Amino acid sequence: MTKDFAIILFFSAIIFGILKLVQIITEYKLKRRLLDKAQVDEGFSSALAESLKTLTTSKESNPYPSLKWGLVTLGIGIALIVTNFMEVDYMQSSLPIGLLLTGASLGFLVYYLIVISKEKKS
Repeated sequence: MTKDFAIILFFSAIIFGILKLVQIITEYKLKRRLLDKAQVDEGFSSALAESLKTLTTSKESNPYPSLKWGLVTLGIGIALIVTNFMEVDYMQSSLPIGLLLTGASLGFLVYYLIVISKEKKS
C-alpha cells in the first residue's frame, strides 16, 4: 500500500517538474518576444515595461507565499494522519482522496482569511 503511494508520489513529482519546466521555458520565450518587439517599436516600450513589471512582481497578489503553502501542506498532513487511523480500503474508496483535497482546501481557505484580515487592519 505504501509502495503504491510512493509510486504515485514519484510520478506526480515528475509530472509537476515537467510542467514547471515547460512553464519557465514558455514564459522566457514570451518575454524574449516582447523585448524583441519593443526594440522595433519605441512607442510600445513603455507599455511593455509596465506589463513586464506586472509579470515579474507577484508579491502584491501573493503577500505571504510561505504561509499559503505551509497551511496547505499542514491541511494535507492532517488529512493523511486522519486517513492513517481509518480502516478503509484505499483502492476501493475515494474517502482518502476526498480528505486530502478537503485538507488542501481548508489550508487555502485559512490563508485567504488571514490575508483578508491583514488587509483590513492596514
